[in-house]
Amino acid sequence: MKNNKVLIAAAVVTVLSVTVAIVSLIATWQVTSREDNSETQTVEVPTFEEDLSQVAENDLQNHAQNLTIDETLTLSEQENADLLYMREEEKLARDVYLTLYDKWGLQIFQNIASSEQKHTDSIKALLDAYGLADPFVDGIGNFANETLQQLYDDLVAQGSESAAAAARVGALIEDLDIVDLENAMAATDNEAIITVYQNLQNGSKNHLRSFTSTLSRYGESYEPSYLTQDEYLEIISGAMQRGNGNGSGNGGH
Repeated sequence: MKNNKVLIAAAVVTVLSVTVAIVSLIATWQVTSREDNSETQTVEVPTFEEDLSQVAENDLQNHAQNLTIDETLTLSEQENADLLYMREEEKLARDVYLTLYDKWGLQIFQNIASSEQKHTDSIKALLDAYGLADPFVDGIGNFANETLQQLYDDLVAQGSESAAAAARVGALIEDLDIVDLENAMAATDNEAIITVYQNLQNGSKNHLRSFTSTLSRYGESYEPSYLTQDEYLEIISGAMQRGNGNGSGNGGH
């Protein structure tokens, strides 16, 4: 009987010890949780709702959809190469923005990604019209062009460092896109292709304004890597561009 009492007493002590340990752990977790929440609440994230208006309605259209395209024209090798490259470069912009939206949750990336989808769709319409094989690879972050594949990987890595770095990556992509489209326009006299390129370039200028505006909210500025300083300043100081509209465009050599 005495042994039973000793065993019961020992069991009670053990239960009490375990209970105290559990209560202590819960209290520690609550304090840590409150501290973590307090730290999170002190981080100031700018509001990006103003950037909703930075994607013009015209930039959410397929710019080749209503064009009159002379499908009998034979394109030069350079025109073919430019169309194939721009198809994937516009996809690169979309994929980077979708990835950075998932990372940071900033609405500007989702908004402009929708525009980039229309950009790559517009190029696809030209590829179809001229019978060119589509280089598009399904899946975010997948590219047939090795240069663009590496660029995607590098830009996502850079943009994952901080929200400000992500906005800087957005500006860099649009900077590059504007210059590449300008070079592609200089290499063709096909009116349909030029019309699409011009509309895409106007959209990219709008996007560049949006990203530089976003970057400024972090107290930072963007230095162009592809545009000249004068070209860059002229773009960001200009008004939002609505595009040239869709019309007839034949063109050719």
